[in-house]
Amino acid sequence: MELKKYWNIIWRRKLVVAIITLLTVLFTLALLEVTPRIYKSRAKVLFSSRTMQQMFITGIKDSITQITFTNTDFGMGTIEELIESEPVIKKVIDDLGLRDSEGKALKMDDFTDPSVVKLFMQENGVDVEGLEASEVFEIIGYSSDPARAEQISSQVVSNFQDEFAKRYRQEMIQARETIIKRIDEVRMELTEAEQKVEQFKLSSQFYSPAIQLSTLVSSVDNLENDKSKTLRALAEAKKGLQNIKEASWADRGDLKDIQVRIESNTVIDEYKKQLLGLETSLAKTSAERAQGHPDVIALNKQIEVVQSNIRKEITKGLASQIVEKGSFYDNFSRKYSDNLISIVELEVRAGMLENQIRDKKNELSRVPSKERMLNELMRDADALKTTYAALLSDLENVRSAEKLNLSNAFTVQPAPKASVYFPAEETESVLAGAAAGGLCLGIFFAFMFNYLSSAITEPQEIKQFLQEAPVIVFPWIRHLQRTLDISTNSPFAVPVHNLLTGVRVMLGKELKVISLVSPARGDGRSTVASHLAYTIARGDRKVMLIDGDLAAPSLHEIFGIPLSKGLVNYLAGDVAAVDNVISKTFLSNLDIITAGSLQGDGTYHHHLRTRGLGELIEYLSGRYDFIIFDTPPFSAGADTMIISAASEGAVMVLREGKNSGSGVKEIKDNLDRAKVKVAGSVFFASKNNAQ
Repeated sequence: MELKKYWNIIWRRKLVVAIITLLTVLFTLALLEVTPRIYKSRAKVLFSSRTMQQMFITGIKDSITQITFTNTDFGMGTIEELIESEPVIKKVIDDLGLRDSEGKALKMDDFTDPSVVKLFMQENGVDVEGLEASEVFEIIGYSSDPARAEQISSQVVSNFQDEFAKRYRQEMIQARETIIKRIDEVRMELTEAEQKVEQFKLSSQFYSPAIQLSTLVSSVDNLENDKSKTLRALAEAKKGLQNIKEASWADRGDLKDIQVRIESNTVIDEYKKQLLGLETSLAKTSAERAQGHPDVIALNKQIEVVQSNIRKEITKGLASQIVEKGSFYDNFSRKYSDNLISIVELEVRAGMLENQIRDKKNELSRVPSKERMLNELMRDADALKTTYAALLSDLENVRSAEKLNLSNAFTVQPAPKASVYFPAEETESVLAGAAAGGLCLGIFFAFMFNYLSSAITEPQEIKQFLQEAPVIVFPWIRHLQRTLDISTNSPFAVPVHNLLTGVRVMLGKELKVISLVSPARGDGRSTVASHLAYTIARGDRKVMLIDGDLAAPSLHEIFGIPLSKGLVNYLAGDVAAVDNVISKTFLSNLDIITAGSLQGDGTYHHHLRTRGLGELIEYLSGRYDFIIFDTPPFSAGADTMIISAASEGAVMVLREGKNSGSGVKEIKDNLDRAKVKVAGSVFFASKNNAQ
C-alpha cells in the first residue's frame, strides 16, 4: 500500500517530474556545447604469462623459484597494478610537467582512472583497461591537448616496459643468488650424506650386501663342516682313551689302581682346567690377531708348558707306583697323556666352533636390516647428487636469461593520433545520466510539493473535516461519456447506491431535497448530480434534477435538451407556471429544470433570494421522490449557500489533489452556520487512486 501511495504522488505530480527531467537534460546539453573538448589516445601492450613464470630453481617451493610479480594466478591484476604504480605514473607526471589548477604536480590517484569531472578540472589523465579473455592492456591517455594525450599514452607504455624489464632483472638476480646459496647448502648436505654411507660401511664391515651374504653363508657352511670334523675327532679321542683304559685293565690287572689314582689326581684336574682356559683364550686371540702376534705366541708357550706338566704328572704317577719300568709303561703314559690333551683341545675347538656358527648366523640375520639402512643412506646421497646437478643447470639458465635481458612486455599498438573523447563520444551516456538525475530530482520535487501542498489526495483525509459524513469514491473512468441517453449504463451506479445508503444510515431517514456543492469549478459536481439522478430514476423513483449554476449551466448539455426556459425564468416571474419550465428526458421518472436564461438580465443572481425558490421546492416535493440541485461552486459566490439552505442536506463533491483541506473546512463551517447538514461527500479519484 505504501508503494501505491508513493506512485499516486508521482503520478499526480507527473508534470513536475517531466518538466524538471526535461530541463535537466536541456541544461546538460547546453553545458556540453560550451564545455571544452577532452581528447584521448589509446595504445595497446601485450604481456606473455607463459614466459614470465620462469622456474629457475627445481625441486623447491614455487614461492622461491617463480617470478612472483607475474604469477599467472593473478597476472592480469598484478600487471595492471604495475602499470599504475608510482615508478610508471609518477615519472609520466614529472616528465611531462603535468600540473593541477593550483600549479602543483598532479596526484597519482587523481591522474589514474579519472572521472569525467576530474578530467575537466585537471585536463589530463590516464586509464588502464585489461581486454577481456586476453593478455592485452589498453593504455588510454586523456588531455585537452591532442598531442599531450598521445604523449601520455606513449610515455606510460614506455615507462611500463622499462619498469617491467627492471623488475624482471631483479627477479632473475634474486633467483641467481637463491640458487648459489642453495648450491652451497646442497653441497654440504651431499658431503655429509656420503660420509654417512662410508662410516656405515666401515663400522658394519658391510660393503656389498650380495658378497657379504654369500661370504657369511659360506663361512657358516665351513664352520659347520669343521664342527662336524671336530666332534668326530673328539669322539675318536674319547674312544681311544677308553680303549687305552680297557686294554690296560684287561692285560694288566695291576694297573687298575694306578688309573684310578690318575683320574682322581687333583693336580691333573687343575692342569686340565688351565689347558681348557688357555685353549679357549688362544682360539679367541687367534680370531682377532695374526699367528705371529706376541699374545698368540705367549699363549702357545703356556699351552706347551701345561701339556708338558700333564705328561709329567701322569708319568710321575706311574713311576711312583711301578718299580720296574719298561717300554710298555712309557707307551701307556704317552698315549694316555696325548689322548687326554687331545680331548681337551677338541672340546675347546668344538665349543669355539659352536660360538662362531651362532655369531655368523646372527650376523647373517642382520644383513637385511643393514642392507635397508645402507640403501636409505645411498638414496639420500643420490637424491642430493641429482639436486646438485639440477641446481648447477639452473644456475646456467638464469645466467643466460640475465644476458638475454627479457622483458616479456610488447607494444602491439603504438599510441595513435588523439581523437575526441568528450563530449562527442560520451554525449549519449552523459545525457542518459542527466535524464536519470533529472528524473530523481523531479521525483524529489514531486514529493516535496506533495508535502508542502494542503490538497486532499486520499479519501481518508476528508473524514477529519466532515466528521461523521460518509465518503464515497467515484472511480476513475478512462473515457467517461459526458452525455447521458437511454442506452447509458452508469459506471457510478454502485457508488450512488452506497452514498444513499450511507446518508440514510447516518441521518436515520432518506433525504428528499439534496444540494450538491463543491469548492471550485471542475470538481465534477454536475457529473455527480446527473448520474445520481439518472441512477435513482432507473430504480422506479421519480426524480427532479435542477441546474442551480446560473452562471455556467451544464445539465442541459448532459441530457441533450434546450436551455430556453428554466429556473431563473420561473424565479423572475417570466413563466407563470412551474410546469412550463420542466423538461422531460428519455427516462419517464426523470425531469429537469435547466438554469434558463433572461434576455438582457446580467444580474439574475438576486432572483434566488426570492420566496419563489422555497415555493418551487414545496410544489415539486408533492410530485417527486427526490429533488436534486446542481449548485455553483463556493468560489463563485453566495448562490450555493442560498440553494443549500433551502435543501434538506448537502453532498460535497471533491476531486483528488485539487481541493485543499482548509477549503473543505471553510465550506463545512459555512454550511453549519446556515444549519445545513453535510450528509456525505463524493471523492473523484484520479487514475491511480481509483477504487
